[in-house]
Amino acid sequence: MKIPITRPLLGIEEADAAHKTILSGWVTQGPKVAEFEEDFAEYVGSKYAVAVSNCTTALHLAMIVAGIKSGDEVICPSMSYIATANCITYVGAKPIFAEVNEDFNLDIEDVKNRINSKTKAILLVHQMGMPADIDAFQAICKEKKYNINRRCCMCYWFRL
Repeated sequence: MKIPITRPLLGIEEADAAHKTILSGWVTQGPKVAEFEEDFAEYVGSKYAVAVSNCTTALHLAMIVAGIKSGDEVICPSMSYIATANCITYVGAKPIFAEVNEDFNLDIEDVKNRINSKTKAILLVHQMGMPADIDAFQAICKEKKYNINRRCCMCYWFRL
């Protein structure tokens, strides 16, 4: 039995756009990627945006930029795609798995209980398009001077 958890909502408009891009000869990088980066940066209110090949690459870069290194610990959800934990191990750090709540996002109380002297970041995943409680996690990270990395590839359009 197949249980669909999430399904992409793609229609003829998306198929036509992909078709035109393929026929243009630019299947990697090119003008559509530059246009996407500019539009995305404007949409989220950022000066820059950089498109990468996938979420794993984006998370790996986020760990590097955040200065996460060997011996550090990063709290992440116990239920997530494997890239969530892999990006932490790619930089030599240790993933610390925290429980998730009823909407599949990190449980704030369990995260608080897992914080220790080696904790350097919290990798907050917005599971299946369900936005996590950003304010609560930002408060913890501000207090502890941690990095907060948000994986929101499925819900970037939410305004909290």
